[in-house]
Amino acid sequence: MKVTKLNQVKCSICGGHIAPLRNKDGEVVWEHGNNAQPINDGRCCDDCNADVIKERITRAHDFIPPTSRIVLTTKSTVDK
Repeated sequence: MKVTKLNQVKCSICGGHIAPLRNKDGEVVWEHGNNAQPINDGRCCDDCNADVIKERITRAHDFIPPTSRIVLTTKSTVDK
């Protein structure tokens, strides 16, 4: 994989550098960070993804009326 200059890949939320994802051998396998939605249309670092994005999604989920949520269950409806 051709690697971009790592100091040019910046987080669209905090402005910090996005660390590349490496495999167990130390090879870069992904260098573009995470999707910064719903904050903006850019890419974000792992810290912002963990702190900002997941918090925003959790808060947004709390505003969805319970009747609009899809509920999955593992209970069987078949009588034995």
